[in-house]
Amino acid sequence: MFNDKKDEAIRSTNDDAAQSRFSASSLGYFKDPYANAFVKRAIKRPPVINRGTYVRHTILNKMIRQFYNQHCNSKEKCNIQVVSFGAGSDTRFFQMKEEGFEFFKYFEIDFPEITIKKASVILKNKELTAHIGKYKFGNCEIVSEVYNLVSGDLRDFTHSVAPKLMRLGFSKSIPTIYVSECVLIYMEPKYSDKILRWVTSKEDILEQQVIFADSNDYSEENVEGEVIPQTELIANQFSDGSSSKAGEVKSNGDLSMEIAANVENSGFQNIIYLKGFDIIERATNINAAKDMVSDEITLMASNVSKTDYAKDSILSKKCDKNGTVVFFLTFEQILPGDKFGEVMLQNLHSRNIDIPGIFAYPDLISQQQRYRNFNFEMSHSIDMFTLFKDFVSSEEKSRLDKIEKLDEVEEWDLLSKHYCISWGSIGCDVRLQIE
Repeated sequence: MFNDKKDEAIRSTNDDAAQSRFSASSLGYFKDPYANAFVKRAIKRPPVINRGTYVRHTILNKMIRQFYNQHCNSKEKCNIQVVSFGAGSDTRFFQMKEEGFEFFKYFEIDFPEITIKKASVILKNKELTAHIGKYKFGNCEIVSEVYNLVSGDLRDFTHSVAPKLMRLGFSKSIPTIYVSECVLIYMEPKYSDKILRWVTSKEDILEQQVIFADSNDYSEENVEGEVIPQTELIANQFSDGSSSKAGEVKSNGDLSMEIAANVENSGFQNIIYLKGFDIIERATNINAAKDMVSDEITLMASNVSKTDYAKDSILSKKCDKNGTVVFFLTFEQILPGDKFGEVMLQNLHSRNIDIPGIFAYPDLISQQQRYRNFNFEMSHSIDMFTLFKDFVSSEEKSRLDKIEKLDEVEEWDLLSKHYCISWGSIGCDVRLQIE
């Protein structure tokens, strides 16, 4: 059983993120015309937090747009899908739609307690619903042709969430951006690793069973754009937090199953797919990428510099428009072992929040290695200190200083070195442009 009180504490971090985003955007650090829709009251964050929010928001958006531009000839005609894990009150979809970007599919996944609140805000806001178009609502979810707000527990991703994505039209044959902002780190690695393993697996589960939605589960928008009264909040159905054992079959209605068996010390993962009446078994060497691309991938040290990154041209790679294209982007805490890291963990623990993922992937090197372990061709990681120092122009830094003078320089240095952006890619290497 999962700990409901701990889950509730984790869900509360969404309110923190929404307040921080509104604080920074309202001061002019960046534009987010929809941030105010997701906060009940304004709370001004200190300059050091506003700067961190700026780096997180600006760099992630820059990288997502860079992937978009590398793959698409024009943003109006682009066959790309986005999967945002633990999206919370994130407004990226609505911002990009306002800028004219189009998607094949855009999925946001979170606890039903979060999605029901977000759905309520969206459906009451005409500016937000205008970007969705015709939609259906029910079971704490919004379903439309492109935008899909999906409820679920990511710890049960392969058995519960992934089949739902497939039913809503997700396809691994479409170039995909996966985004995780302080999400995977809240899970034990046995759960978060399953997501990465699924992302790089070659099988499209339920590929032959794609449907739009079940009309019995969703209420339709009427002519005036109003919505039939909301379905009551459904509680999490997951009663077993353990991973599947070898050969064990768990029922999930009529949906296909994924049964994973880990073979100790073999470097292989055997996966059995039950697809209709056909059994497909395959073995994947999860360490193969190390041998295949060892000459092409250069691990950046934790003190990565602008010069080193610029010279690392061997990592540059144009998008492969004819093959599988995957871009997985994470923003997480690192360095739990030093004094600042220990205090950071203590502060979180005082709120009943733990981040077990930080011990499995505690630094920049291990953050990159995580992607390589799951067959990503390219991987990079850069801490927030370096991102601001080397990837934000002097003109932009001057603009930020005019908004708010940062007096807590030492605090910023410590804080920013304990957060990082890391990413892995297949078929397309995304690299930040140095300003």
